[in-house]
Amino acid sequence: MEAQRILFVCRENKGRSQAAEAIANLLGVCKAESAGTEVDIPEWNVGAWPETALTIDVMQATYGIDISQNTRRQATPEMLGEYGRIIVMAEWPAVPDWLRKYPHTRWHIQDLKEVSRSETIQIIDDIHQQVAQLAT
Repeated sequence: MEAQRILFVCRENKGRSQAAEAIANLLGVCKAESAGTEVDIPEWNVGAWPETALTIDVMQATYGIDISQNTRRQATPEMLGEYGRIIVMAEWPAVPDWLRKYPHTRWHIQDLKEVSRSETIQIIDDIHQQVAQLAT
């Protein structure tokens, strides 16, 4: 049986959705991909922004995963049909109407922007716990 395809969506596709994608693929709970609702420069790597350094470091230290070279993608209405499940972590004001109307699951995960190392570790652990529940 083929694994379910899941799309994780956050605002900028720099942190939360990238972490969820990487953890889900590491755990093998699904075939995961990620995108953002407000990606300013699609196709650039996550590591191109200095503010992602802490997230990149925690993912490497905790899971042995280097997300620095992951490509950012803009979420579009056309891509939604490719996935069996959509999980949205973006703040509600950043979620476009077309995505709000599409069947999805909401995860209330704090943005990784401008948080301390200990907060980053806790947020990524929260993501890990949510992803692990997908397997049950």
